[in-house]
Amino acid sequence: SLNDTMGILCLVVACVVKAGIGDLSLKFILIYLFMLITCPLSSHLISFLVYRTDESVSREAPVWKK
Repeated sequence: SLNDTMGILCLVVACVVKAGIGDLSLKFILIYLFMLITCPLSSHLISFLVYRTDESVSREAPVWKK
């Protein structure tokens, strides 16, 4: 998730530099903010889904008991 966020940031910075200051740059920044919020959340939900549905995960990645 961190790699996705950093890649999107680099892409948005390049697009803002190419487009210049204006309405299009604001749209790029808003898209980045949306992706900044949703990317880690979707990664967490996907890993939680795999943990809950795959039987071999408990053998390969044991969970710490409290």
